[in-house]
Amino acid sequence: MKIVSKKTEKLENSAEKLTVTIDKNELRKAYTDLLNHYAKEATVKGFRKGKTPVNVIENRFGEIIKGEAAMKAIDETWKELVDAGEVKPLPYAEPKLVDEENLKPDWDNDFVFSISYDVEPEITVAGYKNIETEVPKVTVEEADIQKELEKLQDQNAMVVPKKSGAVEKNDIVTIDYSLLDEEGNVMPKSEREDFVFTVGSGYNLYKLDDDIIGMNKDEEKVVKKSFGEDENAPALKGQSFNIKVKVKEIKVKDLPAIDDDLAQDINEKFKTLDDLKADIKERLTKAVETKLKGSKIEAILNKITSETSFELPQSMIAAEQDSAWQNFLAQNNLQEEQAVQILKYQGKTKEDIVNDFKDAAVKNLKDKLVLKAVIKAEDLKAEESDFDARYEEIAKAAGKTAEEIKKVYGNASFKPYLEEEILNGKAVDFLIGAAKIKTGKKTAMADFLSM
Repeated sequence: MKIVSKKTEKLENSAEKLTVTIDKNELRKAYTDLLNHYAKEATVKGFRKGKTPVNVIENRFGEIIKGEAAMKAIDETWKELVDAGEVKPLPYAEPKLVDEENLKPDWDNDFVFSISYDVEPEITVAGYKNIETEVPKVTVEEADIQKELEKLQDQNAMVVPKKSGAVEKNDIVTIDYSLLDEEGNVMPKSEREDFVFTVGSGYNLYKLDDDIIGMNKDEEKVVKKSFGEDENAPALKGQSFNIKVKVKEIKVKDLPAIDDDLAQDINEKFKTLDDLKADIKERLTKAVETKLKGSKIEAILNKITSETSFELPQSMIAAEQDSAWQNFLAQNNLQEEQAVQILKYQGKTKEDIVNDFKDAAVKNLKDKLVLKAVIKAEDLKAEESDFDARYEEIAKAAGKTAEEIKKVYGNASFKPYLEEEILNGKAVDFLIGAAKIKTGKKTAMADFLSM
């Protein structure tokens, strides 16, 4: 389509309105082409297919075809401008025709239409260097390594029958239980057999942990349980139950010694306990360094975003919330239908969870836009050596060769995403390097990592 003129107008909430004027003769030609097409293809009563005169088609369907010609002209023009990069709408929301009901072609005048659409906010960051922040002093101590060893010891323990004695905390028990009515009869469909849990873990519906402590194997008793209105599980809230419980098995963990044999059992690459401890220290140190870096950049980005004014379009926020929802499903290995049912049991809906993601979505988007602005301001580039280094990292984590990874991530589909990741990493390193970061008070490693 021949464009006579076009102009772009800024709207609120990071939107734009594009107004385009198309040559009237171009639109008239499109209209004529459609008339000829329908004259050949349409079946009209009183005429053989392909033999309907054009004037008959125009008399009967002219206004409809005129509207179709207008919409076709709009679609072709819009696609042309988007493909040429002259307009850059966000993909999250459909562009909208402005005043669509009054769009009526007039053969005496050029055809004018307007489209509104969301765009990515354009921001300019200032004062992003020399930002002052503070992070705690965190080191990996011998006690931290010992705690990790004890976790590994527990994970590699054998579960064996308890030789004697009653149920204690941390014992692994097998129980039968059922609900009783006021007459002491078992309520239908309330029986559960061979239920296994660790005492003190709370991993049982009616929270029977403390109630079975002191019971012996094959002992049975009735427990009365009452739950307040603050109970998380809707099925228990404000309810009282009489529960018959029988202890069928009591088992304990037989912990292995923390020695060279344990190290070798965990991984054949460890020959001695010292090898395992060195690996634990390296892993914990890396975790601390990663979190410290995250704390630094979070403080820096919070400072920048608080002093930078820009609006986020709702479509952009909604897309980020949906991405968070998809991550939630993936992390919990759930299909959407399963998640909705679980939430329903908890008295919640998908919309509740998605709304909970909004604040994080807004922050995440603002951080991304700030990093993008820094990349532009500092003219940061992703060199081929950066891609090669990233291929090596991915290959090492995946147990593959860099060449294998390059074949997947180096193609036209994935490489732009990898480039964005590399550039964001460079922007983060730049901001941290340009900041004034002080070391604060000493903080225990476990406390810091749990923050």
